[in-house]
Amino acid sequence: MIISVGKGMEGYMSRSCVHGNLPRAGLGNKLLVWARALVFSHLNELPLFVSNWADVKIGPFLRNEKSMRQYWGYFVKTNQPSFLRRLVFTLSKSVDDPHLRRLAVIDEKLLYVFRGMPAWPDYFKDLREFRGLITEEFYRNVAPKYRSLELLQEAPVIGVHVRRSDFRESAAGEMIGNTCNQRTSLDYYIRTVEAIRYIQGAQLPVTVFTDGREDEIAGLLSLPGVKIAAKNPDIVDLMLLSRSRYIVVSPGSTFSYWAAFVSNASVITHSSFRMRIRSDEEKLFEGPVEAFGRFL
Repeated sequence: MIISVGKGMEGYMSRSCVHGNLPRAGLGNKLLVWARALVFSHLNELPLFVSNWADVKIGPFLRNEKSMRQYWGYFVKTNQPSFLRRLVFTLSKSVDDPHLRRLAVIDEKLLYVFRGMPAWPDYFKDLREFRGLITEEFYRNVAPKYRSLELLQEAPVIGVHVRRSDFRESAAGEMIGNTCNQRTSLDYYIRTVEAIRYIQGAQLPVTVFTDGREDEIAGLLSLPGVKIAAKNPDIVDLMLLSRSRYIVVSPGSTFSYWAAFVSNASVITHSSFRMRIRSDEEKLFEGPVEAFGRFL
């Protein structure tokens, strides 16, 4: 039921619905919450409203990051709730982050709110079996100007994502994969690129997507046939990375995990990463580069 509101507002909560109240976070994290709300609304045939695709983030400006992480206008058809509807939402009986399942009974005028991130490190738990639905809706909702900009650019062969910015440097001797906001050494990316090339027997071209500065990844860029991606909005970078033939994800970065999730590429993960991004049943390679040669 809903707490009493003004007569003119009754139509704003005439039935149960789903609200994806996205966190103040990066694009990959927002997409994870959105996807869970999408799947729940699909399973239960409930209308979906989504808030906070864009918000003002001060941190990137203070840290003078390459990407300011402002996502204004990236998505269309998001069914952003109006001010009055959001006011009604605050007064409604609600359930936070329900399990992704079809409900036997749906209470009348109940609001199902998704706002919490799925638990690290298995970010795609309960989402893998709905990858087709999520991927279709993701691309359907990207604003046409960004989709056009992405499609005009050549797909990478090896796409490498190097996350830096707000991730912290690893301490001496610290293992990768123990925390989710930890930088990975440049040596790892260099060894991985060289291994893929060795396995394929060719000097395949490499495109590096990074929120770091060029001087921070100079060792990787010094390899022959390696270039940094052209400057694009973050959403275009994510889609371009997803079109790579081989994707080297950045450990702990949901941005590159999302590029992998919506792709059919061979995905190279760090040996510490034990979870699947996509379903095993799809027979798409995911794993450390050491296992890649055995897969072919």
